[in-house]
Amino acid sequence: GAADAASACAETRLIVPAYFGENYARWKALEDLLKKSPESSAAVIVNPASGPAAKRGIGIEVQGNQDFYNQYYTRTIAALHIANRRVRALGYVATGYMDYRTYLEGARGYPKPAGFEGHIEADLRSDMGQRLGKTVKQAHPGLDNETVKLLTAILFDVERWFLWYKGVDGIFFDEAITSGRFELYEFLATYVKNKKPELMVVQNPGASNGDLRQDLSHYPQADAVCVFESGRGGLDFLERLEASGNEKACILLPGVAQAQTAHAALRAACEKNVGWFYATNGGWSKLSPYLGPGKAASSSRTKTLQLRTPFTE
Repeated sequence: GAADAASACAETRLIVPAYFGENYARWKALEDLLKKSPESSAAVIVNPASGPAAKRGIGIEVQGNQDFYNQYYTRTIAALHIANRRVRALGYVATGYMDYRTYLEGARGYPKPAGFEGHIEADLRSDMGQRLGKTVKQAHPGLDNETVKLLTAILFDVERWFLWYKGVDGIFFDEAITSGRFELYEFLATYVKNKKPELMVVQNPGASNGDLRQDLSHYPQADAVCVFESGRGGLDFLERLEASGNEKACILLPGVAQAQTAHAALRAACEKNVGWFYATNGGWSKLSPYLGPGKAASSSRTKTLQLRTPFTE
């Protein structure tokens, strides 16, 4: 029954890639959902423009100056916290798969706007850029120049989240890696955790090497690691997982066309004790139509937001 399913799903929490832009109706729908589940834990990834809003010229011509973004998203984050005190708002930061050229050009078919590289170079020459560059070099003295630039630009975005927007609860590092220099991602996680240990860090390689334990071990300081981000194969991936040790695993399923498939995937995530889960019928620009208010897990203090039937009816 629904109560049994809710109890079995006590450890699986909602993580929402809320790439809603300045669409008030979509943010309001998310706030309403969170308000209806006041005891549910959730994370919301805030992503104004592939990072902290009008940085480096992105969107300035459309929306005006940075003050607009500061005020709009500070209010949005505050509204999320008012709706549900257990919500953690995470600032989106791209990492370019730890490759500077990929970072500058854009990954996965999302090209950066004209002049992006020039804005990055200006950032790196600024006082903050110089200071952050020294931090990178001190931590990793043998790095090549392009990787120093990349890490400095990433730290610049991290700093912007905490300088520009009040109430940010952590950072979502997108475009993480499945092989390579994992220690550089640990450096990023450490940088965030050194601000406040309770800040949440999510790493998103979006894929697995086939060994979930190994995948998670690459990111020991992360609170969650998104090991699957695809509209196909999610249910099969979940069903192949072992039944334990998945508390840090995050599963993101865009483009799930049928509610029945989304429900089956959530059921599998619950059975395998996956820590974080989200499924929707499209991309990340709209709230999933499959979501409904969660029901309390009778045998646990942890309660989760659930998808609709069979979990909340």
